[in-house]
Amino acid sequence: MKKALLLTLMASLAFLALVLAAAPSLLLIPSRDQTPGSLAMAFRLTKIAPLMTLALALVALALAFGIWRLPRRAGARSGLLHAVLLALLVVPTLAAAALSRSALAERMFMPIGELHWVVGQAANEDGEQQIMGIEIQGQARAYPVRIVGYHHIIHDTVGGEPVVATY
Repeated sequence: MKKALLLTLMASLAFLALVLAAAPSLLLIPSRDQTPGSLAMAFRLTKIAPLMTLALALVALALAFGIWRLPRRAGARSGLLHAVLLALLVVPTLAAAALSRSALAERMFMPIGELHWVVGQAANEDGEQQIMGIEIQGQARAYPVRIVGYHHIIHDTVGGEPVVATY
């Protein structure tokens, strides 16, 4: 009974750690509407998640060690199976602790490095795509809103002038 309770606690810690690590990215998904409240929550979680997930990982490791030291019933399965079960509960917690330090939410908004252009009507075959356009010294560019909306920034040169498209 004690072991089952500790294993349930470890699974809960792993779930909580994964939620803390993933929540900022989920709140900041570019294709969704973002409210001031969701942005504030995402940034708050980004600040506290590294410390919280580290604490959860340390508790999970301590629990795993404690469970490992509990006596096993006679005829219980091998220690390898027991170790695998504990690892399956500890590894997600450790992974969440690592992910919460990786600035995953910020990587979603990396600028586009290399632009590839399609000329003329082929760029908007169905005629339904929203675009942002610019023309400088007779040279024109159109940026699809769905691309700019995801990356939030595109560096380009139009008519010999450096430009930044943002949405």
